[in-house]
Amino acid sequence: MKSEVQSLDPSKLSRLLFVQDVYKWYAEKLVLENLDLAVTEGTFCSVVGPSGCGNACASRAQCVNGQCKCPQNTTICGNTCVDLNSDANNCGGCRVVCPGGTCSAGYCSKCVVTFDDAGIANVCGLGTPPPAPLPLCTATNVSGNPYSGTLCGGAFIDNCSPGALYTCTGGARGTINNCTLAQTCSTGCLTGVNDTPVTANIGFATPVANDVCFADTAPLTLSTNATTGGNYVTLTATLTQPHGSAFVNFEGATLDVPPLCGNLIPLTIAAGATSVSWVQPTNVVTTPTTVPLNVLISYIEVASGRLRNLVSVSSPLTLNPGGTLPAPPLVSFGVTDLAGTLISTITGGTNAFTSGTLSPATPAPVGGTRVTVTSNPASAFVSDGSFVILPGCTTNSDVGVLTATSGLLSNLPATVSATTGAGATLTQNVIVTPPALQIQSVTLAPGAVIGGGSLTATVTLNRVVLARDASSTVSVRVSEGSPSNVQVATFAGCTGTPACSGSFTVPIGANSASVTISTSAVSAQQFVTVSASAAWSNGSASAQLPINPAGAPPPLSSVTLNPTSVVGGNPSTGTVTLTAAAAAGGAVVTLASTGAVASVPASVTVPAGATSATFTITTPVVMGFAAQSDIIATFGGVGRSATLTVTPSTTACMPTTCAAQGKTCGAISDGCGGTLTCGACTAPQTCGGGGIANVCGLNAAPASAVLTVTATGRAGELISSSPAGLNVNVGTSGSASFTTGTSVTLTVSNGRDAIWSGGCSSGGAKVKSCTVTINAATSVTANVQ
Repeated sequence: MKSEVQSLDPSKLSRLLFVQDVYKWYAEKLVLENLDLAVTEGTFCSVVGPSGCGNACASRAQCVNGQCKCPQNTTICGNTCVDLNSDANNCGGCRVVCPGGTCSAGYCSKCVVTFDDAGIANVCGLGTPPPAPLPLCTATNVSGNPYSGTLCGGAFIDNCSPGALYTCTGGARGTINNCTLAQTCSTGCLTGVNDTPVTANIGFATPVANDVCFADTAPLTLSTNATTGGNYVTLTATLTQPHGSAFVNFEGATLDVPPLCGNLIPLTIAAGATSVSWVQPTNVVTTPTTVPLNVLISYIEVASGRLRNLVSVSSPLTLNPGGTLPAPPLVSFGVTDLAGTLISTITGGTNAFTSGTLSPATPAPVGGTRVTVTSNPASAFVSDGSFVILPGCTTNSDVGVLTATSGLLSNLPATVSATTGAGATLTQNVIVTPPALQIQSVTLAPGAVIGGGSLTATVTLNRVVLARDASSTVSVRVSEGSPSNVQVATFAGCTGTPACSGSFTVPIGANSASVTISTSAVSAQQFVTVSASAAWSNGSASAQLPINPAGAPPPLSSVTLNPTSVVGGNPSTGTVTLTAAAAAGGAVVTLASTGAVASVPASVTVPAGATSATFTITTPVVMGFAAQSDIIATFGGVGRSATLTVTPSTTACMPTTCAAQGKTCGAISDGCGGTLTCGACTAPQTCGGGGIANVCGLNAAPASAVLTVTATGRAGELISSSPAGLNVNVGTSGSASFTTGTSVTLTVSNGRDAIWSGGCSSGGAKVKSCTVTINAATSVTANVQ
């Protein structure tokens, strides 16, 4: 290596520093040639060569192991290491200028807007600076052991300010405020390679930390620090240190800046990459609202092979009023099987699944995006395949379910459509085919006989037999008698003993066929099972036949329901039938029901000389899915059952009560088409005398009344009111006073649905809000879904 400086021009000797005709070699390679340079007082000059020989670091940067590093608490902007907390030309970010002002804690006293090389606006002074770091905080591991040492806030189980360093003193479990603020960092802090992992099982030992401020590229940057609420903001997490896969935890999310996709989709920075960006939705606000955001980036350091956690300082995002929530259009939609493969046909009675995607540039806004799915003809499917895309997501995490109708006898072409209400409606064509032939039931008439008598066994299929069905031959088996284990029942063509089997064919165009079963005289009650099966049916069916000795009470033949399926809240009529007329005094048939969706009386009496009697089955309103209850009748040692299906209704209504409405007299609507009688007043009070309808009183209505809200269901959500006054977290109750006559709207956080009851009823339906007019003390319960 050699250098050469030729003769100097004496006229330049007045300069503070000068060089002329400088040459520089590395080995035999010339890297500088004919360099003239004069430096006056107060100026700075640097010579930067290409990568490799002659490479120079930026001003104030140091060369460490072949890499340029800025000093602690500074960041490179252009060719200079600067302190973003105090540099008026780079205040809070590179090229954010404070003209004529000062930069303090990354914020200008006066600001202008500039643009970086990517055309992104840097805005300062529009938001509220991040809150000052907490002077005291508590930091522990998963066992509750307090940390000792220098600790990076936000990297442990702690309530410390993220991105700041704290001096922690350890202590016994239960110790609080064991950490004291030691240092604020410009961009964030980094955990040490020898820190005790927060999940380590160390018993009662004290975990230790030895963490430092992070002095490299900011781990979190925002495309803007201020925007109109409802707009999208692009966030970027950056990790320049060599790493394997890195996981980014987006923290500081609120109702106004919700967790990305409900925290269902992890953010990662791939090995070899240095950043990941995502489009973040924001909420509409009525007043300027500042949300401090930060990230925790967990990665395996290449050099040490150890886990490191990088925590950014909070980056405030200010949301200004005046915006609206976007309505992003679908960019794709599909009807698939369970494996996610697009389908063109679906068998009747089976399920298909719906999903859709939004553009990455326009993910679902705050509150999510509901995709409404319909079919043409509507009769092709019996369920709604609509679904919701969560805030920040571009596709749905829970698929919509389409159940094809099972009532077809020929193929039915259908078009399935999906829309968010914005942009084009997307469609997919499918063909619904008739359901596969199945054995549905075996019925016996009568349901019990006296030994020596006969009965009819009917096998019913799920649909009529079609010419294209490969087979409709059914095998019928009649078991041996129990407990005798001898043959006591058979039918023509039934071979074998003591149990026998035979077959018959259900003809084309029919959905059932019958055989006549004859029985033998018995000295004691016997039971046989009549069952039907077929190779082409996925299921079989059976029925039990009691055979009674002569002289026994007339056995119970059957219990039937009309209708067999009702919408919750509606009744069904049950009928019990004996095989012969009831004797003098009548026959008392015991009744029972399974499940919680049907209620029956304890018994029903078949009058003397009659063979049947009816009873009423009551059902409650059901929500969500259909439910079933078995209605069981027992008489003379014989039990019979029938199944009642109770279905939800989109118009199902949950009647209110006088108490829920705060009414004490007169008649009011129950909200479901009925009338409630709320009682009478005691003199001298009159109904409505206090100025409130259907409330006993003497004086004018009070100036205000209390609304009490109880929130149950999904944890982490809350119920808020408009006008303001109530913010009730799930699992708690809250009350507030409102002027009587005020219409109060209650809303669930994060756009979630709730089932509302009490003074504000949704009739069992899931809705996002409910409105109640406050005329007296009122209670509302919200079951958040």
